[in-house]
Amino acid sequence: MQDRRTFLSASAAGAGALFCSLKPLETASRADVRAADVAAASLERPRRLGPAGADRVDRLTFPTPEPQPGGVVREYWIEANTTPWDITPIRRDGWMDMPVRGRTRFTAFTYREWTTGFAAPKARASMPGPLLTAEVGDVLRVHVRNGAKEL
Repeated sequence: MQDRRTFLSASAAGAGALFCSLKPLETASRADVRAADVAAASLERPRRLGPAGADRVDRLTFPTPEPQPGGVVREYWIEANTTPWDITPIRRDGWMDMPVRGRTRFTAFTYREWTTGFAAPKARASMPGPLLTAEVGDVLRVHVRNGAKEL
């Protein structure tokens, strides 16, 4: 088992595998999505390590972190949702005092903090999400739920 420092101090040859580059895809139509699917299907699959269908990484286990002396566990329950978002409902840039042209409504991810166990919402959904606070030595335990039914 490796700790964080051992993992991050990978050799130069091994460290190259930790990073990748993604080409952004514009998907404005169904044809664009089909073209992206074809491109993805043509990519070489990564070779598997260990027995067929199993990767050694899948068998790794990590201990649950404990707070350091004087620290506490701070637990948050956050739900992500998609929301129609208008970046300028008055269609005017108040800072530059200029009209805003073009599209201003988007589907955005918003985040809402809930009480323990997702029992009840604590606040309205927002973007960016709620502020998670901790002090040195604390452990943050964040439960995230995808509330976007369409995704």
